[in-house]
Amino acid sequence: MTLRWAARILFVVAIVLITDLALQPGSALPPRLFGSDKVEHFGAFLVLAVLARIAWPELPRWVGLLILVGYGGAIEWLQGQGDAGRTASLADLVADTIGVLAGLGLARLAGRNPRH
Repeated sequence: MTLRWAARILFVVAIVLITDLALQPGSALPPRLFGSDKVEHFGAFLVLAVLARIAWPELPRWVGLLILVGYGGAIEWLQGQGDAGRTASLADLVADTIGVLAGLGLARLAGRNPRH
């Protein structure tokens, strides 16, 4: 039970940090299709998915997928609003989604008991 609570706390901290970083004023550079920021999106959402599975193992995977992809979509939508030098990017959302899928897959593999 302690691991679940630690994962829940880390999940909330990660959400706050990711949201803050995503909504900070950015440069006016156009989004890159395969830029290093896609790796950052992938990694952030992979970590969120793994933490979510540890924190709420009873939550169906598809619900976690929808919640995290919805969160990524909300960030992209917010980035498209206002004049903070940010733009919404479908490629970022795709990287988020792939990260979530990889994180859910990794958590599933880690949760299996090896058969001897």
